[in-house]
Amino acid sequence: MDARTGSGSVHVSDIGAGVCAVTDSGTTEIREAKGNVYARTGSGSIRATGIAGGFDGQTGSGNLTFEQTSQGSVRAQTGSGGLELRNVRGSLQAHAGSGNIRADGDPTGSWTVHTGSGSVNLRFPQNASFQLDAHTGSGSINLNHPVSVQGSINRREVHGKVGGGGVPVQVETGSGSIAID
Repeated sequence: MDARTGSGSVHVSDIGAGVCAVTDSGTTEIREAKGNVYARTGSGSIRATGIAGGFDGQTGSGNLTFEQTSQGSVRAQTGSGGLELRNVRGSLQAHAGSGNIRADGDPTGSWTVHTGSGSVNLRFPQNASFQLDAHTGSGSINLNHPVSVQGSINRREVHGKVGGGGVPVQVETGSGSIAID
């Protein structure tokens, strides 16, 4: 399905295939899509829930909320606003120019999470295995997973293996704290 508007909202639900939703100015809401989703808005929020596939979403200014029900690559970006990404099953690229990022899921592919100004909160299963590279310019890092570290660890930087290691998980914030549960 392809839905486009110059100025106005886009609402799509219960689609048995992929979705392309684009608006210059307005909110985008996509529910229960079985396939990959591509969503863009210049100014407005994006809410995509019940997505059975990959996702590529971008907003210039606004919050982006996403929930996945089956595996697929996820890319989420906002210039100013927050990201809330739930049940990510695969690789993740998440970027916020300024805003908080909250994401949970199983990192079966590489994760890159970056915000210029804001906090990052990631939640993984207790048995998750990944290679962690976390850095904050000003803030602290809190980990609730055992980490094997070779080299150094300090308040603003952690490099090490969680579980047996595995896919890379890179987390960075210019100004804010990082929590990994």
